[in-house]
Parts: sequence; structure tokens; C-alpha cells
Amino acid sequence: MVIVLNLCPRLRLIRSSDRLLFDQVITMATVTIEVPDEAFAALHRSPQELGREMRLAAAMVWYTQGRISHEKAASFAGISRLDLIDALAAAKLPAFHVDVDELMEEVELAHQAHCEHVSPGLSRPSRCSGDAPGGSQ
Repeated sequence: MVIVLNLCPRLRLIRSSDRLLFDQVITMATVTIEVPDEAFAALHRSPQELGREMRLAAAMVWYTQGRISHEKAASFAGISRLDLIDALAAAKLPAFHVDVDELMEEVELAHQAHCEHVSPGLSRPSRCSGDAPGGSQ
């Protein structure tokens, strides 16, 4: 059996008022993969289901390798970004790429912003700039 995978979503038409608009124009590439007939029975999938599953699997792998973005991976798989994140979580794959140093910098910036925007009379979180350890001055 041969599975034909379309690698990009097809042109979609959307209706706005009384006219048709093109949502996206993407050229389509086709990849043909030969799969033994018994694979469909073993996996309990139709050729179409297996094709969609293979597109999703490829998109998830390429995303986790850092080769494509969430947006590109979701588009490649033909699903929404939220569905991609759900699929990554279900497969126990990282849904977000986070560099530890970048994360620490973001936490520090968020902490500083919070300390600068605390209203007078409200208790300040511990260790804001100018605070002694424990939050008292």
C-alpha cells in the first residue's frame, strides 16, 4: 500500500460578508511512502489516518529538535497550535523550548517589574530591591 502525504495545508477559502477570501495560499508538495498492507491492521488505522498521524509525528519531532516553530509544526500537521501543544504533552514531549539562562533572566525581570509596581500600603514580596531579607526594611 502507498500513502501519499501532502506536506502543506491546502488553499482554504473563507467567507467574509458576501465575498470569498483566500485565507492562505500555500504550494503543495507530495511525498509518497510505501507501507506494508499489514501495517494498517496492526496499527488499527486507515491509510488516511496513518498519513495524518505521520504528519503530526514528523511535525512534533522537528519542533522538539528546534528545526521549526510551533506555528510551522501546527501548519505542517494541519492542526491548531493548541492542538499541537496538547499532542506534544500527550506524547510526553516538551511543548516549549526554554533555555535556563533565558528563563532565569525572565524571572528576574518579572520580579523587578512586580517590585516596582507594588501599590503603597500593600505588603511587598520578599527580597525586592532595597528590601532587607524577609521583606522588612
